[in-house]
Amino acid sequence: MEARSREEALRMEARTKQLVAAEREHLLSQLSQIIPNFDPSMLKSKTSLCQNQSPKNPMSDKASCSGADVRSLHFEDDTAKNGEHQEETVIEAVDYSNVEVPSSLQSLCRYVETTLVPQEKIMNFTIENEVFGGDRSTFVLPEDITQLAGMEEIGATVVAVYMRCLYERLKKANMCSMVGFINPATVSANVGSLTNRSRLVAGRLQKTDSEQIFMMPYNPGRHWVLLIARAKRETVYFLDPLPGNRVVDEEAKNIVNSAIKIYNSHIARPGRKAPLWKTLPGTPKQPSSVECGYYVMRFMRDIIMDPSLEFEKKVIVSEMDKSWMHSDRRSKAYEFGVEAFLNFSVENLLTTTHIRCPCVKCVNLKLFGVGIIRDHLYFNGVDQSYKNWTFHGEPWEATTNASRNVEEDDDHSRYSFVSEEIGMDDNDFGDFGSDPYEFANVIGDEDQPMYPGCRKYTKLSALVKLYNLKAKHGMSDVCFTELLILQGDLLPEGNTIPTSMYEAKKTLCALGLSYEKMHACPNDCILYRKEYEDSTNCPTCGISRWKEAKDSILKEGVPAKVVWYFPPIPRFKRMFQSHETAKSLTWHAARKSIDGQMSHPADSPSWKLLDDKWPEFGNEPRNLRLALSSDGFNPHSSLSSRYSCCPVILVTYNLPPWLCMKRKFMMLTLFISGPKQPGNDIDVYLESLIDDLKSLCDGIKGVYDAHNGEYFTLRAALMWTINDFPAYGNLSGCVVKGYKACPICGDDTPSHRLKNGHKICYIGHRKWLPINHPYRRQRTAFNGKPEYGTPPEPLTGEEVLHMVEDGDRVCWKKKSIFFDLEYWKYLPVRHVLDVMHIEKNVCDSIIGTLLEIPGKNKDGIVARLDLLNMGVKTDLQPEYGERRTRLPPGPWNLSRAEKREVCNSFYGMKVPEGYSSNIKNLVSLQDSRLLGLKSHDCHTLMQQLLPVSIRSVLEKPARYAITRLCFFFNVICSKTVDVSKLDKSEEDVVVTLCLLEKYFPPSFFDIMVHLVVHLVREVRLCGPIYFRWMYPFERYMKVLKGYVQNRTRPEGCIAERYIVEEAVEFCNEHLFDVSTVGVPSSQKMGVSKPLSGCTMSVVDRDLLNQAHLYVLENTEEVLPYIEQHMIHIKTAYPKYRKRTKWLQDKHNSTFIQWLRLKVQSEVDEEDNHGVSENLRWLAAGPNMVVPLYRSYLIKGIKFNIKVQDDVRTTQNSGVYLLAHTMQVASAKDKNPILSNMGFYGVIQEIWDLDYQKFTIPVFRCDWIDSTSGLVVDELGFTLVDLSKIGHRNDQFVLASQVKQVFFVVDPMHRGWSVVLSMHNREYNDFIGDDVLGDLRIECEPFTRGMPNVDTFDELVGELGSQNIRDGCEDILIE
Repeated sequence: MEARSREEALRMEARTKQLVAAEREHLLSQLSQIIPNFDPSMLKSKTSLCQNQSPKNPMSDKASCSGADVRSLHFEDDTAKNGEHQEETVIEAVDYSNVEVPSSLQSLCRYVETTLVPQEKIMNFTIENEVFGGDRSTFVLPEDITQLAGMEEIGATVVAVYMRCLYERLKKANMCSMVGFINPATVSANVGSLTNRSRLVAGRLQKTDSEQIFMMPYNPGRHWVLLIARAKRETVYFLDPLPGNRVVDEEAKNIVNSAIKIYNSHIARPGRKAPLWKTLPGTPKQPSSVECGYYVMRFMRDIIMDPSLEFEKKVIVSEMDKSWMHSDRRSKAYEFGVEAFLNFSVENLLTTTHIRCPCVKCVNLKLFGVGIIRDHLYFNGVDQSYKNWTFHGEPWEATTNASRNVEEDDDHSRYSFVSEEIGMDDNDFGDFGSDPYEFANVIGDEDQPMYPGCRKYTKLSALVKLYNLKAKHGMSDVCFTELLILQGDLLPEGNTIPTSMYEAKKTLCALGLSYEKMHACPNDCILYRKEYEDSTNCPTCGISRWKEAKDSILKEGVPAKVVWYFPPIPRFKRMFQSHETAKSLTWHAARKSIDGQMSHPADSPSWKLLDDKWPEFGNEPRNLRLALSSDGFNPHSSLSSRYSCCPVILVTYNLPPWLCMKRKFMMLTLFISGPKQPGNDIDVYLESLIDDLKSLCDGIKGVYDAHNGEYFTLRAALMWTINDFPAYGNLSGCVVKGYKACPICGDDTPSHRLKNGHKICYIGHRKWLPINHPYRRQRTAFNGKPEYGTPPEPLTGEEVLHMVEDGDRVCWKKKSIFFDLEYWKYLPVRHVLDVMHIEKNVCDSIIGTLLEIPGKNKDGIVARLDLLNMGVKTDLQPEYGERRTRLPPGPWNLSRAEKREVCNSFYGMKVPEGYSSNIKNLVSLQDSRLLGLKSHDCHTLMQQLLPVSIRSVLEKPARYAITRLCFFFNVICSKTVDVSKLDKSEEDVVVTLCLLEKYFPPSFFDIMVHLVVHLVREVRLCGPIYFRWMYPFERYMKVLKGYVQNRTRPEGCIAERYIVEEAVEFCNEHLFDVSTVGVPSSQKMGVSKPLSGCTMSVVDRDLLNQAHLYVLENTEEVLPYIEQHMIHIKTAYPKYRKRTKWLQDKHNSTFIQWLRLKVQSEVDEEDNHGVSENLRWLAAGPNMVVPLYRSYLIKGIKFNIKVQDDVRTTQNSGVYLLAHTMQVASAKDKNPILSNMGFYGVIQEIWDLDYQKFTIPVFRCDWIDSTSGLVVDELGFTLVDLSKIGHRNDQFVLASQVKQVFFVVDPMHRGWSVVLSMHNREYNDFIGDDVLGDLRIECEPFTRGMPNVDTFDELVGELGSQNIRDGCEDILIE
């Protein structure tokens, strides 16, 4: 047997030597053909050789498996040095006539010695561009020829020349589209860093054609191997001439893996986790000498000899027995199975140190060596759900055929699986910036520890967390740089923390998406793109494209105006490449909607119109519904009031309500530089965005959905724009000033010019009343005329388009660029009215008129003259004196005492923290005015505070008109819209506006007041308002302002900071335990923790029992024991079993002791009765020493005790509890009833009951007596008397059960307070660092609806003789 084996080995060695010799002969024959000017007649038999060394070939990268010495040719050097002739040194010549080498080699050697060397020449030639993707000049040295003659090591030059020869064969066989080559010199160890080599390889792969393979001979050091990369399939084949050598060099593996990732980014493909590596067994092996380079050349030639390239059929995938995974870990079957699995992994992955561990704890998330994995499999067990060993070399579609064809589908659907890893998922990298090679470095940062030995943070996760702090708290770049330096000093040596903001930003920008800078005409005429790209002057106005210096000299190359464009399509793709975001983008389709309720735009008719009119669009829930907003802001804050730049932002309505309006999902698409806004010419800047929206309408193919693991065609539709009213006109093209200022009413806008005020007022809302309404017939109270008109019908988009195309310039000043979108004209609402600005302007008008604030007062001499001119309220005309003009007080005027009363009411208001700004700071008691009201201040006033402050002022009709308007805004701003009540709300607001026309001057009715009549229509068509107002966009403007660090380049700062934060947000989704900035953490919603220090106190036993009893009765686990105890009492006292109140009192006094004994007896029994540990501690009772706190956070809401509120400017001690409790008619009532009842109280103490293993926070409150201290008035206000305390035997409540309320002193009833509620949090929403939250600004609606106005005509009368207020002093004007 041994003799036969020895004989077989000798036969194999002889055969392989013959193959190598033949290959060498083939190479030499090819070399002889390509040597320039080769002439055999010039050959000589002998030559003298000098001792000098030949020049170093930069492509020479020698490889030898045996390590033999290198022999090289020597030649004569007659070059003079320092002007002196060097004497020749003649050594023994080499005669190749007796050397046993092919004749072609002898001829080549003689040619080198006799022709090239004496003439100081080398064999220069050029490898054409087609071979390696670029022209390259190279040369063959004499030493290369010598090594060929001696069958010694060969360098990269020889291999490259040979590949050039193979390329000639490919051309003849018409196979150039099937096989490509990578120059071995580009990946040699002496070329450069791994990143540079990966870049060169990736550049070659990017020129791939379909299924083309690339051959890459690689020399890791004195040994040649062959790598064959099929980038399209992300597969690499590995061939090694040495027998038994099956482990790929890690350096080569890193180069190719990174190159394929970069290639994937180039073609915008997610790709799989890592390329699949396979070996090609069955090829001839070298007999452990120096022939590795020749074998690699032979491998390449053998592969291309087969036009079908069926070399892949040699890949062996064994059918593994996986039954051992279910065996006992102590069995031999399990032991053999583990070893077989490890051998299988090493063979297929070609590594022994970086293999995913499939144990139960690691579940293929962590990489270890073979030894550690073996230990894990024995100690932890194997994950039995891991049935397809895809992470260890088994193909996704396993097959047992050893010679199977590994052809794969082009759609890559089989590789769309996603691993829930701690680190980042390669499927999520998508498009990443303009330089994909930088991205390869960042990929490595994912696994690089923050410092040697650190297991919690990697370089990338640490940097992302630090940058989150910078973004969240607005750190300057200098502060952040100093923080990085300090961090680096505090951490151990070898840490990878960047040392500057520049370095950190450079790292993160590689993960970001790019932007485009487009030049624009300073007069907003054109963008220098498409046909104007090379223009230097504007073809419209002729002004130069370049910036003009102070000396009027043009700075050529420096644009006069720039617009930054952030393409939305790659950003939408990235959204779908996030697992969580992709899932959230189909939330609207998966949720259960309630009939008759609208809580999201998906419930609205506008959404459903797109579904019905374009079924193909509506049937795909991943198709996006967008909204666009544009508004100008001053990036310099208060430093300059004239400079204004303009961002254009997109939001995505597919997301759930708690995400779609958050900072993270506000997509900045355009940023138009200042110093002035484009105004009506904004369409010029929107061209690029409209082009992308058109592409999205047609469909973007090949978008990867990480949640479903598939590719799909993405479409998107813009539903409407959101802007303030001037920008509404710029985007829609309609007129927003003058007689036709209402874009909904159009030509039928109810307008009237005030001759003395020189302004247009918009009165005439009676036409929206029912045809038989009595207000229509009244004359004097309105404009002196009856009203017989009907409300105007809003124009459809098709009608508007027809009008602007026909040149109608009365209501329209241009054709909006949005009509270029084919679906735009069919949308029922294309531009929405912004409730935020409408509400603010209406509030300013009301407050300014009531308190006579200069600049905001709608009353005055000219307003009274306009009344006289219209013939209405003529008794209010001004009376002129010698020094002063006297104005009689109208229904809207307050006396000085009433003004002070209103201001004092506002001044004394304390609201919960986060509800609004400090109202006290807005009040000037000296002038009786409110100053500096912001948008949100006006919102809180109109929603709740203003109706309270005016309860004791004005006459009832005027007061009720204002109150009704406030109630209307309160109703329409709710998060959930009851569709059945919208008609009633529309009727109410029309009546309210008519009341205001009766009791306020015409000058009060500017266009913003008129637009209120159309708000219900938009709610009906578009859904809840908080998806369509400017609050979130205004907040985002503040974020953009915070980006500005360089005041001379504000737009550039914003653009750069935006893409960096975009990269940070992208990393946050794929790194473990890293919070996001763009979406405030929702974890705080469930957090309950103290916010102050505690005082340890030994409390009264009766109070402690009272608190403990309340905890027990509100613990679900205790409820069965309560029922048992009640049965026990009824059994022990049968004559009281029908006296509910006596039974309840008896239960309260005895239950604690009974439960302790009951639980103890059950625990002592053998079966333990299933008593949980929590129940045991609860039955044992709390500690007598109780920590008392002044402030506590409960589910994100701050609560204070009353003493704490007394010294603060906020009020956080009011609570409301809705309880199912026993109600009695009187103290003698022996048969009370159980029902839901509301209780109002004030927190006096906060206890944290200690049950040893856990604590439970409870509030001890002073509860308002529900009988004598609580009333509800006709307007629906709940009034409480805080001095009337009841329920003293039941003072405690669980902190988690109450809802926060606050109390405002009632100006009408001394000693009483009005109860106002905080907003509801129906969604998983927490505001965090946001100044205003989308859901925080909804206020609790009032209970009784609109106040009745049926008797107002009896109070005022039709003739208007009572327009002058009694008891109110005249207004004197100097």
